[in-house]
Amino acid sequence: MRSKKLLLIDGNSVLYRAFYGVPLLSTSSGIYTNAIYGFSMMLLNLLQAEQPSHVAVAFDKGKMTFRHAYFPEYKGKRQSTPPELIGQFPLARDLLVHFNIPSLELESYEADDIIGTLATKADEDGYEVFVVSGDKDLFQLVSERITAGMTRKGTTDVVRYDPAAVMERYGLAPTQIIDLKALMGDTSDNIPGVPGVGEKTAIKLLTQYGTVEDVLAHAGDVSGAKLQERLREHHDLALLSKKLATIDRAVPLTVSIDDLVYHGYDSVNLREVFRTYEFRSLLTRLGKEESAALTESGESAATGSAPLDAKEQSTNGAYVKMELDELAEHLGSLGERCAVLFDVEGEYQTGKWNGFTVAGPQGAFYVPLSEEQLQTEKAKKHIRAFLQNDQVIKIVYDAKAIMVRGVSYGLSDDVEQVIAPVFDTLLVTYLIYTSEGEPSLIDVIEKADGDIETPEWVKTGIEKGGSMRPAALVHCALRLYAGYERLQANLVRFQLENLYVQLELPLAAVLADLELYGVKVDVPRLQVIGSELAQGLERLTGEIYELAGVQFNINSPKQLGEILFDKMGLPPVKKTKTGYSTSADVLEKLAPHSEIVTHILQYRQLAKLQSTYVEGLLRVVRQPESRVHTSFHQAMTATGRLSSADPNLQNIPIRMEEGRRLRMAFVPTDPEWVMLSADYSQVELRILAHLSQDEALIEAFLADMDIHTRTASDVFEVAPEEVTSLMRRQAKAVNFGIVYGISDYGLSQNLNISRAQAAQFIEQYFAKFPGVKLYMAESVQKARDLGYTETLLGRKRYLPEIHSRNFNDRSFAERTAMNTPIQGTAADVIKVAMVRLREDLKKKQFTGKMLLQVHDELIFECPTAELESLTQLVRQQMEGAAVMSVPLKVDVHSGTSWYDAK
Repeated sequence: MRSKKLLLIDGNSVLYRAFYGVPLLSTSSGIYTNAIYGFSMMLLNLLQAEQPSHVAVAFDKGKMTFRHAYFPEYKGKRQSTPPELIGQFPLARDLLVHFNIPSLELESYEADDIIGTLATKADEDGYEVFVVSGDKDLFQLVSERITAGMTRKGTTDVVRYDPAAVMERYGLAPTQIIDLKALMGDTSDNIPGVPGVGEKTAIKLLTQYGTVEDVLAHAGDVSGAKLQERLREHHDLALLSKKLATIDRAVPLTVSIDDLVYHGYDSVNLREVFRTYEFRSLLTRLGKEESAALTESGESAATGSAPLDAKEQSTNGAYVKMELDELAEHLGSLGERCAVLFDVEGEYQTGKWNGFTVAGPQGAFYVPLSEEQLQTEKAKKHIRAFLQNDQVIKIVYDAKAIMVRGVSYGLSDDVEQVIAPVFDTLLVTYLIYTSEGEPSLIDVIEKADGDIETPEWVKTGIEKGGSMRPAALVHCALRLYAGYERLQANLVRFQLENLYVQLELPLAAVLADLELYGVKVDVPRLQVIGSELAQGLERLTGEIYELAGVQFNINSPKQLGEILFDKMGLPPVKKTKTGYSTSADVLEKLAPHSEIVTHILQYRQLAKLQSTYVEGLLRVVRQPESRVHTSFHQAMTATGRLSSADPNLQNIPIRMEEGRRLRMAFVPTDPEWVMLSADYSQVELRILAHLSQDEALIEAFLADMDIHTRTASDVFEVAPEEVTSLMRRQAKAVNFGIVYGISDYGLSQNLNISRAQAAQFIEQYFAKFPGVKLYMAESVQKARDLGYTETLLGRKRYLPEIHSRNFNDRSFAERTAMNTPIQGTAADVIKVAMVRLREDLKKKQFTGKMLLQVHDELIFECPTAELESLTQLVRQQMEGAAVMSVPLKVDVHSGTSWYDAK
């Protein structure tokens, strides 16, 4: 016989969590289902894990409750429920019927009150009770027999709280949670609390006095005159807040615990409901019998409505092969859109096309290609007719790669005409799930159509190629086709459609142009630079040997550690499992006290320049044009910044002269042309001024002052002309450190000063720029409230760690909340400029070309005759890329090489 165990679920809370935790899903007929999908998953998990004898789900009944009678503003500031969620509440109640679980609601009461009443009665009757919600209000119910389960991450992660866990989390007993809310309030329910009293202060008061009534009775004894005043002034508000926060445990219910006996769900009807809502993964959970029934029914695992052959293709690896000249006959059956994936041998952007697969409403087929075919005009004509059909949207992964390869194969001279119109699932997935890095094709299909787990044979076929690759591509194409509407809906839901359509998709064409055109390298000059570096390394090697008194392998950390710490007696900073650490940060701490360490650091820098950049560049220079073609990663960084690879031209070290000299090897295509460099001046600090609306910061930029001198002048309270180079250097470190949410420890390391001094610098900075301090605090709070931070253009970065109990995770999220709107907006601004400049260069028929983007800098080449007009155009578009409270400023220089253009 099962033990007496009552499972109570807050239906409203769990549905809300599921709605925001699961990407927006809909059936093939357009019914939104993501909340009930998460709700169903939660129910199945709980029923399996808890094995309850009694179950109920409680819902709120209407918007007005008995609490509104004495506080009309209760819950008055809540945002309206999204229409996509409203329609799922009746579906959830219908689901519960098939789960054989009663749903309870009562006019004028909330779900919490129903749960509180049943939990209390069950506790008195000796039941074990588990209440599940996303609302911490239910912590007040926790007792020896009542445990609260808090949902996290939408649907599956439930954290259990018994009295000890509540005490660990808050330092309070469960019954004191009501008093906590009475003092600090609750913005989500619009419970006022005592203005100015936060969680930390409230916990401290309750730890000392016990209840809100006792705190108010001792208002004159608490530390701080201002706090005493607040407690006296808002005495009645605190008591009202406690009344609002208290769960009613005596609701006049017409059901008893005996009415909640759970006998299991109705498997036949539940399967039918899951089929209706196209919950294929949940159907699988209900057993092998359902899998057989699903196969017999002919439903598509990929699209939910396609015929059986599409399911067989997706699940069993079967695929239809079609020759290229047959393709034209099938173009009319594709409908408004189809998914297209290329079978690429080698790197996706540069590899050989072996074929492509097309998935549409009638299933999918694979078209093999040969190098010989791709050289013929007949084959190109067939491919163009398909890829450039303006009546069919092509759903692809990585449109830029297709553009680059398509131009290389001669399908078009214009990258935007290679494939159009196009829906790039790589960029869309990246925008929706920015914090997760560059999504692979497997990542994309699982985000787009997450009901189906990707079989191992598909992953192997995609990642390793071989005979299963065409079948794997068919599977993925069917999934992309099925997931299109979900991705499109999420773009709209998260307000990212404009960012995708107006910026990221056009930018893909800009980057395709840059990759195809490349930049010329003066190979002889690069070889001379390499020889000079080799001579420098030889000289440093001799000096290091002389100082050490012995020859050794400088590149061996073990031998270097023995020389520095055993033979020469330098103090070891830290050890590793294999011996002394000789990492860069260790050597930099020792460098001021040791000449040999200084030489070793120089040696390492020159060795990296030689191997990574000189030898690395020489390996990838394409002849006979002597050009390098970097690849830009558009969907990799969480801030939206671009990165480059193969070779990485954004990370050429320029802090040391030897690194800067590498830029001498980058020259214009024509010896009579010039290179032009346009670099944003202090763009992140200007964005900070706009976002923070700090008067002093705005004033400095409007007056075109040197911002670091101005900061030093304000912080050190001296006239600008009295600012020393040291003061300016320290102010610069603080300025840029603030942008990245630097701590006093981090600043102390940067400036090699004490933490106390660093803390004082930061305190003085915020005193002079109070708007910046307020902006930082508001950015963190906004991220806590919304779960994400965003740029001026609406690029979002989700920060689930901001609620983490782990200090390091939480601190990282807080710094990210401060920094991403600044750094991400800077990334967006230069992208806007790049898109506009490409349009203008084409429209005004410039001969000059955009070559590279390096962080806040754009590089061009042009004939001398165009230099003046190009300079004017570049400055106009870069400085006009965003309208802010302070002007954007661009420094433009030109010269016979990239080095000379700085």
